[in-house]
Order: sequence, then structure tokens, then C-alpha cells
Amino acid sequence: MLPDRYRVLGYTSAYLGLRWQELAGLRRERVDLRPGRPATLRVVDTIERAKGVSRPVAYGKSDAARRTLKMPDFLRDALAWHFGEFHSDGWVFAAPEGGHLQYTNFRRRIWAPAVRSAGLDR
Repeated sequence: MLPDRYRVLGYTSAYLGLRWQELAGLRRERVDLRPGRPATLRVVDTIERAKGVSRPVAYGKSDAARRTLKMPDFLRDALAWHFGEFHSDGWVFAAPEGGHLQYTNFRRRIWAPAVRSAGLDR
């Protein structure tokens, strides 16, 4: 099971079909949870990994890659809870020490143990 800090990351990935680099690159200002409007998330930034180094970049792959997605109500509620519980420096899913998530660290410290505890390894 994913720790509370990353549970909403799993829901967001599963229900919106986001790639790792899109999830890690999500900025809070790209998420609209205002009442009375459809909840939306704009995918316009990503985390680029090259030669063991990751850095945030504007998503330049294609116009289709930059998109606005509507969220179901349960995901709106989950993200609102997440924002109330976990404060960051602008990232939706921040590393515990601040800054954007690093793929290798997340996979080793969070994802692999969650997969093992669910009995899904191999």
C-alpha cells in the first residue's frame, strides 16, 4: 500500500492516465478545485530525466501532450485533502524534503515496497 503522502498520486495516475514525468511535474497552480466548477488539472510541465539527472521542463512534446483533464468528484476531494495535509513548494506531489520527486528514489523507497507489500512483485 502506498503511504498517505503518495496515495493520491496513485489515484491521479490511474484515473487520469498520467505518465510518471507528468505526475512528478504537476504544479499546484495547474490544479483547479474551485467549488461550482468542474475540477480540472492542466498538464503543461514535466520532469525530464537524462543521464541520472532530472529537472523540470515545459512540456514541448506536442500540443496533444499539453492538455486539460476533468477530474471525477472523488479525485477533487482526494486532492483537496492532499493539499491540506502535505504542504510543498508548489509541487502537487513533492518529495518529503521538498522539490520535485526523483524517479529512482521514489521507485526504490516508495513504489517497490508498496508492490511487495501488496504481493504483486514479479
